Amino acid sequence: MIDIKDDFFPEEIIHDLEYCMLGNNFAWFLQDNKLQHNFWKNNNFSNRYNDICRSWIDLYFKPTALISVKGKLYHKTNEINEHEFNADFDYKHKNCMTSIIYINTNNGYTKFKNGDTVESVRNRLVTFPAHLKHAGSTCTDEEYRCIINLNYYK
Repeated sequence: MIDIKDDFFPEEIIHDLEYCMLGNNFAWFLQDNKLQHNFWKNNNFSNRYNDICRSWIDLYFKPTALISVKGKLYHKTNEINEHEFNADFDYKHKNCMTSIIYINTNNGYTKFKNGDTVESVRNRLVTFPAHLKHAGSTCTDEEYRCIINLNYYK
């Protein structure tokens, strides 16, 4: 049900994503007390990273329909703060999936309502049904915890 793959992307792709998202020219927007960047929303890529995103999404995920692609950035905190459990979608559909790509390694994590925890490890991918309740966290050992969250139909 929860699938974890380490070293998901070739090094050049994860390096480009890390360089881009943690660089000085990437636009982050404050949404729900976190910094977020919408790559794909409302059936459209929302920024100049369209070609880069679309190429790796099509090649590595092969979605039949793309719902959303969001970058999320959590600042370092003195203590790890867990966010509230949520599901990306409340309805159950066997092909509606959520995938999280961890851009950098840190002591933050994704925790699932069933007790499973996935540590934030650079270039790790976790995929699960979009209705599963999960919660992210902040980190204490790096300046940021950076992820990409994808919702799609496989």
